[in-house]
Amino acid sequence: MLKTATRIAKEWLAAQKEPANTTKTVAITSPVRTPSTMICYTDAAWRPETGEAGLGWIVRDQANNIVIQGRSFTDQVSSVLMAEALADREALNLRNLSFASDCSNLIALINKK
Repeated sequence: MLKTATRIAKEWLAAQKEPANTTKTVAITSPVRTPSTMICYTDAAWRPETGEAGLGWIVRDQANNIVIQGRSFTDQVSSVLMAEALADREALNLRNLSFASDCSNLIALINKK
């Protein structure tokens, strides 16, 4: 699993070297909903030059009401993939969550269990 995560992270870094005028389309899958499931939306911002990351999350119930929201800041983060994973980890102590993230590689790794 670590080899897969490392390979995916390297692929992501290589993809970031595209010209600035290139437009990307990101496919986001719909979160899985069951009667008792809440959805946790997470995101992270990472500064490679300092290793700092801002993390954020919002948990919504079936009626789309905000149940919990939060943010945090951390340093010594080694990659954007790590920053995204830390944002998810901040909310993992809640039960019955389905994650929605713009980091499809991370979601694929989580779903592999």
